[in-house]
Amino acid sequence: MTQSILRTLDGPIMTLAIDRQNRKNALTVEMYDALTQHIDDANANDDIRVIVLTGEGPDFSSGNDLHDFLENPPRDMNSPVFRFINAVRLSEKPIVAAVEGLAVGIGTTILLHCDLVYAADNARFKLPFVDLGVTPEAGSSYLLPQNFGYQRAAELLLLCPIFDTQTAQEAGFVTKIVGAGEARAAAMKTAKILAEKAPLALRRAKALMKTDGDTLEQRMATEAEMFGKGLEGSEFKEAVDAFSNKRKPNFYKK
Repeated sequence: MTQSILRTLDGPIMTLAIDRQNRKNALTVEMYDALTQHIDDANANDDIRVIVLTGEGPDFSSGNDLHDFLENPPRDMNSPVFRFINAVRLSEKPIVAAVEGLAVGIGTTILLHCDLVYAADNARFKLPFVDLGVTPEAGSSYLLPQNFGYQRAAELLLLCPIFDTQTAQEAGFVTKIVGAGEARAAAMKTAKILAEKAPLALRRAKALMKTDGDTLEQRMATEAEMFGKGLEGSEFKEAVDAFSNKRKPNFYKK
């Protein structure tokens, strides 16, 4: 049985592809560990600026391998599945997802924590937790009611229907719908745009959007502090010089 995460590099872009096509890319403990390690490595590597998350073959992921879960049930937040979710949630580098075909269980909920999601119009999503006798995970019971409203979220989390890409976009976790077979190309196009942007400014902007619990006044104060640091940094100087000289900024300068 092939259980694999394919890691490829295209300049500053790291692609992680779930490749267990004989099981519709169902995820195991070993695969969660591999994904987490790759994401942690990317965050520690200045040469990697963007992460693309996708699936090999016709499907993104059919979710957790249920037999593997029975043999290796998660006990706490240090379990491989939850460490993977937190690796995506807390990643300093932008994560762009490309979704084709099935996205079931964590194949859906992990998208709530990606920064941008490109999904093909043939994608199908399902949150089967209640049907499996368990509760929702990855913060989906918190994020979906926030994004979609309680009743619409209840429909997805309590009735557990299969739903389409349009509904996923309305629920707030699909950025753009593309044609079948086009999701990875769309994600890579965006990843290349992100990779050309000022990396520190990008990380700071992402961190601000991911910060919970601030009042408006607190957030504005944090923004002001980061804005001031940006004005003193090399990225702003490069942007101004590029503007003045009518050229494209080069944020790869050391």
